[in-house]
Amino acid sequence: GFFTFKVKKIVDSIAKDYDNPDGISIFFEGSADEFRELTDVCSDPSYEGKITAKKSELYLANARDILPKVKGLFQEMSPLILQSVSKEKIQRDLTRFSDASSDVVPICVMGNYSAGKSTFINALIGSEILPSGNESVTAKIYEISRSAYADRAFVKCKYLDFDVEVHFDKEDTVYPNTIVDNELLIAIKTAISEVENESIVARVNKTLSVINDFEDEESETKISDLIEVQIPFVNGVLSKTTHPFVIFDTPGSNSASNTKHVEVLKEAMANMTNGLPILVATPDSLDSNDNENLYHLMLEMDELDNRFTMIVVNKADSAGIQRRGATEEEQN
Repeated sequence: GFFTFKVKKIVDSIAKDYDNPDGISIFFEGSADEFRELTDVCSDPSYEGKITAKKSELYLANARDILPKVKGLFQEMSPLILQSVSKEKIQRDLTRFSDASSDVVPICVMGNYSAGKSTFINALIGSEILPSGNESVTAKIYEISRSAYADRAFVKCKYLDFDVEVHFDKEDTVYPNTIVDNELLIAIKTAISEVENESIVARVNKTLSVINDFEDEESETKISDLIEVQIPFVNGVLSKTTHPFVIFDTPGSNSASNTKHVEVLKEAMANMTNGLPILVATPDSLDSNDNENLYHLMLEMDELDNRFTMIVVNKADSAGIQRRGATEEEQN
């Protein structure tokens, strides 16, 4: 198991099996980071005089301390490896390692229609860029990353065989690499003209609304299933850290096209191994068949690290929990 989750259980097992009136000393041979977790547990008043954590002369180096050297060796070895083994398989594995050893943490927000995924993501990044409402509003997968600059953003997708790019700064909206004004681009430009003097956030929101609604009346999908968005994280929870997160906003798991969207998500995360799954649900849908199916789907995705799964219960404050016979403690 993962040490963070098991350390208390380990200490409890030692206390039970090696009960000693003179106390127990645990000599730890792990890393400095994990030793701090052990000492935190052992400092609990219930262990006072019973268990003491001590650092052994033998120890493991912290992974984050040796990672730069490992990555450097890896980059030197990669060309030699590719020359001597099957290229297709090894290239996939090498790319996978490159992503796994990077600092980027993918956050995958999943859930049923109208569970509040878009509202939750807007709160994370501190901007109302994703359309939100009571109706289903996410028809595509959005890959949202932090812009390197507080006054720059862009939206990118494909329409038929055309690249559609919209770049935003404080004053202007520009359309680089535009070969021809296709239907989608014309619709975006028309919508942007209504808010051209407003903030970056307002213009990005308008662009994504157009993309989201564009194919409502169409029987054939013309826009790529993956939409790339780069936006400053200025006011939300993630603005408090400089760590590089990438957020994936997914369509409702109970949509008819969900199977296809799952494949798009897997493809977008093909080289990632440490995705953080966040399941958003409302109190009345926690035990639904749709959430049960989504749960099994999340377990089967190698790209997600389901040890760290988070469940967000949206609209819990208005769920009427007290009417279900729960005690005050259970309600809290």
